[in-house]
Amino acid sequence: MGKIPHYTTPAVLDIMRIARSLQRSTVGHTIDYHATLPSTMQGAHELAIHPDTLSGTLVVAEEQSAGMGRMQRHWEAPFSQGLLVSLIVKDEQLPSHPAELPMLAGLALVRAIVQVAPELADEIGLKWPNDVLLGADLASGRKVAGILIESSYRRDQLEYAIVGIGINVNQQAVELPT
Repeated sequence: MGKIPHYTTPAVLDIMRIARSLQRSTVGHTIDYHATLPSTMQGAHELAIHPDTLSGTLVVAEEQSAGMGRMQRHWEAPFSQGLLVSLIVKDEQLPSHPAELPMLAGLALVRAIVQVAPELADEIGLKWPNDVLLGADLASGRKVAGILIESSYRRDQLEYAIVGIGINVNQQAVELPT
C-alpha cells in the first residue's frame, strides 16, 4: 500500500488560498467555511434552499460532530484529520439523469485523489455506489473516502442535490474506525 503522510501537528486548510484558486471555477467559486459543523450536508441544505445560492457552492468544515454516511452511519471526522465538503448542485449542473450523480461523483473523486497523489493510482478503487478504497484490490482495500448524495424535489422536479464528500487525509490506518 502507498505511504500516506501523517502529521503530528494538524494542518488547517488555507481556505483563502483555496478560495482564490477556485473563484472563477464552476465548482468552488463560493466557499462557506467552518472550523466545526455538525454536518456539512446540513449546512449545504440550509444554503441550497435559498434561490440566490449558486450551483457549485461548497460547504467546508475542518471537523464534523454529527457527520453521517449512508444508512445513518456515523462518519468519524476529528479536527483537521479529513477533507469534509458538501457541494450544492442546481439547475444546469444537475445531470439529465439524476441517478447518474453518485457514479459521476465517485469517478470524479477517484480522479481528483489520483491527480493529487499519482502514486496511489494502482491502489485506489471505487466500491459502488459511494466508497473509495485504497489497497491492492477491493477485497483488501480500506475505506479512505465516502460520498453521500441527498436530493430535494419540488412537485416531482429535482430542485437541487447535495454531494457530500469525506476523505480521510491525516489519519493512520490504526486511527480509522473499524
